Amino acid sequence: MTDDHDHDQDRDSGLPDRPATSLTVVSLQARGAEASRTEVTLSDERTFTIATEAVLDLGLSRDTRVDAGLEQELVDADLRFRAKDVALGLLARRAHARRELRDKLHRKEFPGRVVHEVLDRLEDIGLVDDRAFAESFVRDRVRLKPRGRRALRAELARKGVRDEADPAIDAVFDDEAVDDRSLAREAAEGWLSRQRSGVLDALDEGYRSDVGRKALRRYLGWMGRRGFGGGVARGVLEELRPD
Repeated sequence: MTDDHDHDQDRDSGLPDRPATSLTVVSLQARGAEASRTEVTLSDERTFTIATEAVLDLGLSRDTRVDAGLEQELVDADLRFRAKDVALGLLARRAHARRELRDKLHRKEFPGRVVHEVLDRLEDIGLVDDRAFAESFVRDRVRLKPRGRRALRAELARKGVRDEADPAIDAVFDDEAVDDRSLAREAAEGWLSRQRSGVLDALDEGYRSDVGRKALRRYLGWMGRRGFGGGVARGVLEELRPD
């Protein structure tokens, strides 16, 4: 797993190659709801979009002289604003784990240091929370697409959530009063309801015939991919279709 900073190694400062000139701020234009962003235009006609609070932090006003250090701060502030805007757009669609957001921002080619700063800020204000994300994810699965603990843990790991996986699963299972066996029964009921009568008859034959063994392998494979072990899967099948 890469750290949020790793994508900086092959990136330059973001400043263009040009002769040293005397730069100044020529305009500051507040934009957006409640003037949340400001467009800062320099005398070389470049415009940076930054958070309005950053204007105050950087001490900007019209005719402010812009040296190399301030120029780099403007570049960084612009990148942070744009990265945060992308992250908020993603979060507006659905909850994300931190690593999901990190990977998507990296694919947008934001530098790792900027991504790290933005995600830290979003965590500080509670918009990125891996524990809350994990609980929401598990609850959706429990209610809509039953999965066993093993599958839930694997799905969360693919989203970058590891340390919070088991506590989140435990909390949701307790809250929803479910366990692997009750979820397996619900999943098996759904699978059986979608099968043709010939498959159900074959399942009833079980290991006594080739078609029965084939049907059982199909059923056990489907249940296994949803995190239910063979013993639990066979047990709930026997409950649902007793001899």
